[in-house]
Amino acid sequence: MNQLVVVALKRPYTFVVLSILIIILGIQSVLKAATDIFPNIKIPITSVVWAYDGMLPQDIEGRITYIFERFLTSTVEGIKYIHSHSYFGSSIVNIFLQHEVDPAQAEADITAISQTVVNFLPPDIAPPMVMKLAPSSVPVATIQVTSDTLSPADLYNLSVMRIRPLLVTVEGAILPHPYGGQDMTVGIAIDRDKLLARHLTPADVHEAVNRQNLVLPGGDMKIYSTDWVVLTNSSVLTIEDYEKIPLKREGNNYVYLRDVADVNLMGNVLKNAVIVDGKQSVMIVVMKSSEASTLSVVQGVKDIIPRLETVVPKDVHIKLVNDASTFVKESINDVVHEIIIAAALVGTIVLVLLGSWRPTVIIAATIPLSLLTALIALYYTEETINVMTLGGLALSVGVLVDNATVVIENMDTHIHMGKPLETAILDGTRQILLPTFVATLAIGIVWLPLFGLSGVSGFLFGPMAKAVIYAMLASFFLSYTLVPTMAKYILHDPNAPDDHLHPDRPEIDKSAQEVYELTERETEEEALHNVGGTHFAESVPDLEQEKKPKGIFVQIGQSIDRGFNRFRDGYGSLLEKSMARRNFTVIVMLAIALGSWVLFAFNGRDFFPEVKTDSMQMHVRFPLGTRIEVSDRISALIAEDIRKLLPDKVEDIINNCGLPVGPHNLAFIPTPTIGSQDCDVTMSLTNPKSPIWEFREVLRKGLTKLYPGSEFTFQPSDLTGKILNFGSPAPIDVQINGPDQVDNFEYVRKLHGLLKNIPGARDVVIQQTMNTPTLLVESNRAFGLGVDIHQKDFGDNMLIATAGSYQIDLNFWLDRATGMAYPINVRIPQPKLKEVNQLLAVPIQSNEGKEGRNKLQLLGNVGTVSPIGTPGVITHADIMPLFDIYVSPEGRDLGSTLEEVREIVDSVKDELPHSAAVEIEGQAILMESAFAEMIIGLVASIVLIYLLIVVNFQSWLDPFIIITALPGALGGIAWMLFLTHTNISVPALTGAIMTMGTATANSILVVSYARERIEIHGEAIKAALEAGVARFRPVLMTASAMIAGMIPMATGNSQNAPLGRAVIGGLTLATIFTLIFVPCVYAIIYHRRSAATQSGE
Repeated sequence: MNQLVVVALKRPYTFVVLSILIIILGIQSVLKAATDIFPNIKIPITSVVWAYDGMLPQDIEGRITYIFERFLTSTVEGIKYIHSHSYFGSSIVNIFLQHEVDPAQAEADITAISQTVVNFLPPDIAPPMVMKLAPSSVPVATIQVTSDTLSPADLYNLSVMRIRPLLVTVEGAILPHPYGGQDMTVGIAIDRDKLLARHLTPADVHEAVNRQNLVLPGGDMKIYSTDWVVLTNSSVLTIEDYEKIPLKREGNNYVYLRDVADVNLMGNVLKNAVIVDGKQSVMIVVMKSSEASTLSVVQGVKDIIPRLETVVPKDVHIKLVNDASTFVKESINDVVHEIIIAAALVGTIVLVLLGSWRPTVIIAATIPLSLLTALIALYYTEETINVMTLGGLALSVGVLVDNATVVIENMDTHIHMGKPLETAILDGTRQILLPTFVATLAIGIVWLPLFGLSGVSGFLFGPMAKAVIYAMLASFFLSYTLVPTMAKYILHDPNAPDDHLHPDRPEIDKSAQEVYELTERETEEEALHNVGGTHFAESVPDLEQEKKPKGIFVQIGQSIDRGFNRFRDGYGSLLEKSMARRNFTVIVMLAIALGSWVLFAFNGRDFFPEVKTDSMQMHVRFPLGTRIEVSDRISALIAEDIRKLLPDKVEDIINNCGLPVGPHNLAFIPTPTIGSQDCDVTMSLTNPKSPIWEFREVLRKGLTKLYPGSEFTFQPSDLTGKILNFGSPAPIDVQINGPDQVDNFEYVRKLHGLLKNIPGARDVVIQQTMNTPTLLVESNRAFGLGVDIHQKDFGDNMLIATAGSYQIDLNFWLDRATGMAYPINVRIPQPKLKEVNQLLAVPIQSNEGKEGRNKLQLLGNVGTVSPIGTPGVITHADIMPLFDIYVSPEGRDLGSTLEEVREIVDSVKDELPHSAAVEIEGQAILMESAFAEMIIGLVASIVLIYLLIVVNFQSWLDPFIIITALPGALGGIAWMLFLTHTNISVPALTGAIMTMGTATANSILVVSYARERIEIHGEAIKAALEAGVARFRPVLMTASAMIAGMIPMATGNSQNAPLGRAVIGGLTLATIFTLIFVPCVYAIIYHRRSAATQSGE
């Protein structure tokens, strides 16, 4: 490193060019790097989505989910655990893989077994969709499609056929199925009474349509010189042609389809409704892939909207709502703003303490260059620009000036010893090379344990640690290359012969110049060969220089310098008095530090603090079985009441009711919705920094009073909460797992009642339901056999009448005008089946046996209908049924809420069914795991720092003295969090880790100087006193700069605010300990050793 300093002085352009390259590459890296809220979280998950329209959750579970899960566990390796949901008509199976497993190979194995298991599942089931999921793949934009003239079915058709295909072209975008509207079908709406009049059944109509609508290839004929392609009408050519399909012949008369049914291109039965301003619309959610940038995806969507508007009718309105890029931009801008303000404050602190603009310019130049170097390293290690990496850079701004400040301050000290400028630069850098190197390593080492964090925490804080380490290494390198270069040309050399000319005696000036140059050459040789050392000298006052007139800035600088010297003299007097009673001082200060740790018990615990944002997410569950049309009407009224309860606070409200048409949406975007009685309400707020916790309480009280019998719960709305909850609606998830669903549900209901009484617990709900209104239609098989009605006849006719033929027999009609194919669905319209008696009057008959034996029967003749309750959704964990009780704290910290949840669960463990087990999952458990790992990492950091200093100082005692400042740092953190009512969180613990490194670095400066002085005169007390006074300015500057750099972060609307507060509090008290406690401990230990040595002699 000494040679680098010499190179910097002899070849200054080298590092100037290097700085220019850093600026160019840094700007390039910023422009090219992906920008997001969080780093990419690479947890390997594969989701398998099965669809079987109309099948109840119990049948989906037993006939599809169970079978597939068992096949998975017998053939696919590396499965961590399996979590599945069986909904009405679909099954979502999420396979969480071990981290060391190759996701591509596992996905290939899952796809292969999915194709194999189809043979063991219900007939006509389609192969599943196999998709890769990631916590970082979250919704980033929502497109709202509305019209005053088009029907919901037309809007849905436009969204699928014209809008969605263009959106797919946006790089990094993932497009689930549109929400709302109705998927288009060729609807054959049969009339039950007309069927009875013509002795036909729904199955007859279905079979006739299939016989008369065949998909066959065309032919080819060569007639003379022309080659003719042959097209038949085996597949119906137009919708009108369907009405001409003959169903039955009665003598010379024919019964056509038009006689018993209406045929139209129409929307399917409404299952999912999106309501905007009281009208049905369609919502297209745009997600980003895990590797993509939120900003680039949203910008791509914005860029393509003008094109979308050209492919839809003029009365169709396309609007971008819920733009997540706003949240990302504000979060990034907040951090960048913090960095800029921090840099300005740091520069001001340095200017005040150094009293000159020259060294301030040099030190300030290292800040942006170090940050740009870190950004270059992050880009080439495939990290994104996000809140965590920028937070690490903001955190390091105050520390970046440490090395440059210490180097410049030490150069200044040597200049005032009367040395030539280059000699002062070389001696100054050489003297503190080892202490600054060890201090830089100490700050870097404290971040190493963060690379060992598991789960989400590891993916979040690893990049932050990288950012800090890269910036610190860059700062150290620049302090010994660029700083000496700039110092040579910017710092004023008061000892240069040119400043002490003797016009009357030129021989004196010549001799002085020769001595000056000789001294510089000797110093360079010593530095290049790493020999010699620094030489202490006394500066000689230059009376002539003092008489010269001074500029205003020089006078201000000298005034500041005199004020600082008085302040340092006062500190020296205080330290001297403390030394006189050093034992008492050490005991009192240690007692204060350790006693302050008690304050941690009064702080709550949160994973990440909640910040103000511009959106809210609410879920409404109406009474079970509420039909979708009723749910969307009530949700429209709720939207109006929300605007009344929050006047001028809400910009847009979108209600999304019922299960989506595309079942894979439930895998991409999990919500609490399980049926037609559920609605997700998304609110965009007018203020981007709205106190959403206050709004939630207003809505809970107001809406619960207005809509009794309905459940209102709130889910994470910002990207941070969605990612950390990983699809869960609440941070605490009490899971009851076991094979006996009935007994488990009774236990769940009792536990739910107890958990609702926890103070501060909100939105305590049971996710799964067991009493969805269900009509059980049972046939009398024996009686049916007597009238030639088999169970197949009974089941097929009932299914076609109530659900349609879509699932059991896929058949499509091709619209040759548009090139689109639509499924054909034969059924009795729902408005024609509004009573049980109408269902019982559905005609059925057998088509088997000899003609004449087939007698038409009514469904009620061979069957009965009775109401029962069935599960609305069945959840599995590791192939056993699971019930979830969600708990969200409000106005209370997550940690204490979790403790009370555990106490209640333990209090009723004796009532837990024998085959069941209770576990608590969710963000709260991730928090505890992260806390434990970070505390262990903090201890490990201290141990690593100690061992590092042992290696560098070749002493066991001096490193111990250095780390004695750390109890004070922890005490300062405790006080700051307590006084600012800040909960302990992962960012706060990160701040504690950073404080440990910085406090250690400052202590190293003091102890290393004391080692030098004690080697000269051998007096421990005097050495400690000299070290405190000599290192007062650099320690105070680095600490003040760090504290000033954290002020914007600590006071901003950022999730890293606890980090800034922890650093400010910890470093404030740690600095006091470094300047008083550490010298006293040094004096006590070494004075006793000196006394023991003397007595031994």
